[in-house]
Amino acid sequence: MQVLADTITGTAGEALVKYRLLKLTGDRTFKYAHAGEAAVGANDAACASGDTIGVHLLDGRLGSIELMASGAIAQNARVYPGANGKVSAAGIGRAIGIALEAATADGDVIEVLPLQDLSALVGLDEFKVFDDFTDLLLAGAERLWTGVQTDTGTITILDAAGGVLQLEASDGSIADNDESYAHTTNELFLVAAGKPLYFEARIKLGAADTDGANVMVGIISAPAANALQDNGGGPPASYSGVVVYKVDGGTAWEAEASVAGVQTPIVLTAPGAPGTTYRKIGILVVPTSSTSATVYIFVDGVLVGSGAWTFTSFTEAAAFVGVKNGGATVNTTLHVDYVLCRQAR
Repeated sequence: MQVLADTITGTAGEALVKYRLLKLTGDRTFKYAHAGEAAVGANDAACASGDTIGVHLLDGRLGSIELMASGAIAQNARVYPGANGKVSAAGIGRAIGIALEAATADGDVIEVLPLQDLSALVGLDEFKVFDDFTDLLLAGAERLWTGVQTDTGTITILDAAGGVLQLEASDGSIADNDESYAHTTNELFLVAAGKPLYFEARIKLGAADTDGANVMVGIISAPAANALQDNGGGPPASYSGVVVYKVDGGTAWEAEASVAGVQTPIVLTAPGAPGTTYRKIGILVVPTSSTSATVYIFVDGVLVGSGAWTFTSFTEAAAFVGVKNGGATVNTTLHVDYVLCRQAR
């Protein structure tokens, strides 16, 4: 039976306290999930054995969930199933979520962002763009990607396992502020009520000049030359989008959400910076009303920041990756292993 909602009904296989992780033990029968066991959801009401209960699923959930802690848990820590359905900061196997607030003692109820599959937060009825870059078409009406280069830099597919897109900012004549971008030819994504969105790109720099590089990934409207402003100016002064970026001279990733000329910084904690090893950048936008959303930023699957954002008058945006030189000595190169952007219909 396919389930298109984030809550299903079932039968309690034992007496249950609310806000506990549950496992499936039979035909729609649920009991507490313990340490090392696979939790499928949680309940928000106490019940007796044999009662009908509602189970909020972890995978595919469009937002956060309240769960009971088994002890102290730091904010932003990964959490795991513990004893009797409680969540713990230490566990076996795969984390089920990230604590959006701290717990100080056994029995505290905290808000948790499920992480069994980040991209599944978008939901089952979705559309998506995913490209592993095994080939590339940049010309013709049927093309998925469009390239932008100001100094005839190159956009190519490397001879590399799994497919890798390479963006070079310059041709043989290296100059400050040379740039090379790739974006979906059409603006396919629109932040709107009830339509969470998830963007992810796995990227690394091919040059040693990590300090001088300007890099940006995410979704932006009207991508064009100077999508990264000259001289370390960062994202455009006016656009609709949500991006993660680094400017020349900067030492860490930054993030912002934007509508026209109003930018909302998303404060990041210990996000690291692009380098010559691959980093996986994730952007999750979960609308909380018809005009507001929470933006979550992930680096290598770890939540590094989040913030509230008002998206009134947001316009359609394209998936985007790009690089820009921060000087005249290094031809900055960005390698993109894949790009994924998916959104609820």
